[in-house]
Amino acid sequence: MNPEEVVRAHMALCDDVLAVIMEENRILRATGAAPQEDFLSRKRALLPRLDQSQERLRVLRESGVPVGENLRRTIETAQNKLMRIFMLDRENEQLLLKATMPAARGIGPRKATPGALRRTYGGSN
Repeated sequence: MNPEEVVRAHMALCDDVLAVIMEENRILRATGAAPQEDFLSRKRALLPRLDQSQERLRVLRESGVPVGENLRRTIETAQNKLMRIFMLDRENEQLLLKATMPAARGIGPRKATPGALRRTYGGSN
């Protein structure tokens, strides 16, 4: 692959990853529950592709092939998109944590009232 193809393929992959992360965000916000397994499988399938793309970019950088101004702007756009992906993914992690924590869902220990404590421990009214 020539440098332009490597960068454009990486940019297209970043678009795919961003779309999946945004969909996950919509699911978490709308349902308050973790996404279904089929969605998670789609998300997991992107990781090896992202690893391969990163490796191609590393090889390109180490080859010392000069990169034109247009390609440099595309690389910067991809880097900005990756930063947006990381920020949105972090937000998704927080939403997922809230969705899976029992206290966040209203399950778990309830607040004890003074009357309930007296009854439980045999105190007089």
